[in-house]
Amino acid sequence: MSWNNLGLAYSDVGSIEKAVVCYQKGLECDPTDFSLLNNLGNYYSGLGQLAKAKTHFEKAMKFHPTEALTWNNLGWMSLKQDQLDEAKYYLEKAWELSNGEMDTVPINLGHVYLLQENTVAALDWYKKSVPLYESRATFLADMEGDYAFLKMEEKGVSRASFDRLVERFF
Repeated sequence: MSWNNLGLAYSDVGSIEKAVVCYQKGLECDPTDFSLLNNLGNYYSGLGQLAKAKTHFEKAMKFHPTEALTWNNLGWMSLKQDQLDEAKYYLEKAWELSNGEMDTVPINLGHVYLLQENTVAALDWYKKSVPLYESRATFLADMEGDYAFLKMEEKGVSRASFDRLVERFF
């Protein structure tokens, strides 16, 4: 079993600290491992340690520049930090690299444009994301979670206007 798989197994049962140790041990063996770098980046991002997260994502991007997941992770992290132009750059690259098949990219780009007050572009991106989701419920759950997580209300996007926007898809 690889260090990454062992780390994922620990993560699945809630032993996050043990998972991180596995990811770190794996990187000692192969400092270019894509999955290990991204998993550590996601771990640090979840803790709010964005500088550490960015370091791991940037290493993953350096060694694996055609992997859309890393570009998406950097875009999401930039979006969380209100670095909207940077987020847009990373997310558009992720969309290109994924050949339009990564469900989170268009929804994240929709958020970028919504926060930039470009509702038309936001709608276009949100529309692209809907067919990529397994179900309406999954799409709505992601939208709901992102609204709260990104603190959109504090950034001038009212709950009512966001709900009306989302209702246009169904």
